[in-house]
Amino acid sequence: MSAGVGVDLENLWIRFGDFVAVRDANVNIKGGDFFSFLGPSGCGKTTILRAVSGFLEPSEGNILIGGKNMKGV
Repeated sequence: MSAGVGVDLENLWIRFGDFVAVRDANVNIKGGDFFSFLGPSGCGKTTILRAVSGFLEPSEGNILIGGKNMKGV
């Protein structure tokens, strides 16, 4: 069985105008690992997931899935 595809967030920033929703997030999730985001309301959990799934374009930084940069995909 394959270990799966890893996900990396490198220096991820997401802004909405002057509001910074995600500030310099760095995460490395290895293929096959179980991972969850925990935190209070408004801390950026859903915003990060929307960026990873392609619904939001990061203001800065990179999202890599399987080592491939998803910027512009």
